[in-house]
Amino acid sequence: MIAPIVLAQQAGPDTAREIKVSRPKTFHVEQRAGTNQVTVESKSTLSDFTNLCNQVAGDFQFDPGAPEGFAGQFRMPVTGIHTGIGLRDRHLRSADWLDADRYPDIIVTLTQARDVRKESVDSVTMTLVGTCGMHGVTRDIQVPATLTCLGGWPTATGQAKGEVVSIQAAFEVRISDYGIKGARTLGLKVADIQRVRVSIFGVMSK
Repeated sequence: MIAPIVLAQQAGPDTAREIKVSRPKTFHVEQRAGTNQVTVESKSTLSDFTNLCNQVAGDFQFDPGAPEGFAGQFRMPVTGIHTGIGLRDRHLRSADWLDADRYPDIIVTLTQARDVRKESVDSVTMTLVGTCGMHGVTRDIQVPATLTCLGGWPTATGQAKGEVVSIQAAFEVRISDYGIKGARTLGLKVADIQRVRVSIFGVMSK
């Protein structure tokens, strides 16, 4: 469940001097409860609720010296999304909604980063560009994100000060864009436009 935004300007010469890594590293996002989390807020005419999934998994490549080359793929199982009410969870997984039997995963594939801006010695913001596949429909997306190297950026010698990169994002998604009709309750009990927050952590592969 990922969708578009716009961020600031491209990282300039100061960023290139301070972050001196010339090769991408691969980071693994483990599907462990409590480590990675996606929350989706639905605020409609008759009902407000929050979906939660902490089973996000995937891999991404990231080079702090050339962050615009970011690439990765992430999966979120539909059966791992919980709304707080068992009956509503079953409706969410049904053919009228996300249809978990036919389309078990939401898949986000990212191929590049744009509008990269260094925020601090450890952190950059960017717009991640790629596709999102949900409910059998794949659409182009642009995702706002902040990447932070926990413990500091890798050094010019290749010795990493930190081996974990966090990805934080907040944006909106229109679920009708993915062919979800919602048994005539879309817009009444379930919002068409939903607010998404992502917090995931990638551990550098050895």
